[in-house]
Amino acid sequence: MALTAKMIMNILMDYTSTKDLGTASYPLQFSGGITLVSGTGANKGTTLFDITYTLANAAGTQTIQLADGSLTDSLGDAVSFDIVRGLYIKNNSVDATCIVGAAAATPLAIFGTPATDTMLVLPLGELFWAAPNAAGLDVTTNEDLKILHNGDGSDTMDVDLVIVGEN
Repeated sequence: MALTAKMIMNILMDYTSTKDLGTASYPLQFSGGITLVSGTGANKGTTLFDITYTLANAAGTQTIQLADGSLTDSLGDAVSFDIVRGLYIKNNSVDATCIVGAAAATPLAIFGTPATDTMLVLPLGELFWAAPNAAGLDVTTNEDLKILHNGDGSDTMDVDLVIVGEN
């Protein structure tokens, strides 16, 4: 299989203020993100995993094991990661918060203290994380990405997840 990927963040804003005799305007245009081509090493990838998880209120937890071969990609093939280069999480709930991190056994090391630190993806919020350099994020030891419903709001919460990297 071959993989090419563009994970792009594009910010376009127009900040204005009405003054005595006119309007002042400050347009902001900013793009960031990563582009990967097929292969291994810096700015490369071989593996894509994407899914929508539905988490039940209060008890809804999903631990994704990235390196054990238990994942199935959108083409129906088993996938396993050694290195993660890009991660995207979107919380589709309008009233519940998605908590990311603090998996019990071998937590993914994207936060300061992997066993306890978490990131909140607020209602309708998104998290984008990238490491396109040669090392990326090694997940052969710390492979578990945990997402959970914080117990507020909706009975269920849909969370979109996209992971790109290499095996």
